[in-house]
Amino acid sequence: MESAPNNNFSQPKIVHYFLKAFVNYAKFDGRATREEYWFFFLAHIVIAVITSFSPAIYTLYSLAAIVPGVAVACRRLHDVDKSGWFYLIPIYNLILLATEGNPNENMYGSVPGLEIAKEVTINDVIGKAKSMVGQANPQGNADEIAKLFELRKSGALSESEFESEKKKVMGL
Repeated sequence: MESAPNNNFSQPKIVHYFLKAFVNYAKFDGRATREEYWFFFLAHIVIAVITSFSPAIYTLYSLAAIVPGVAVACRRLHDVDKSGWFYLIPIYNLILLATEGNPNENMYGSVPGLEIAKEVTINDVIGKAKSMVGQANPQGNADEIAKLFELRKSGALSESEFESEKKKVMGL
């Protein structure tokens, strides 16, 4: 059903789906296949066991994995025509997570896996993290906004142009 990593890719499915969950870090809309959810879950368990030997690393990993884990679970529940809130119901949520998804488009989106498969790399995850932080140079952003303010003050930019450019600089 899911057009998982194409055979031309060297990346194992477990890595693909784990990284895909982190790229879609806080995306609670849409749908996820059983394969996508369970490969993420398996990778998460393996990494949790490996990092459990160092409490500090385990804590950092666990905190980083909470949101992507809940997000992929919500998307998985959407695939079976249920709200993400069903994730809070013990036992029943496991039944829903293991249930085959709706083969047709539903209110949560189109059938997952119809998009062209793309190998997700660690660079995609890093790029997503940088965009969420709003780029790594807050001083540079302040300098750019100061320049824009001067242009607006001199009349070279209108108020709406200033606001538009300021949003671009801030990554909004």
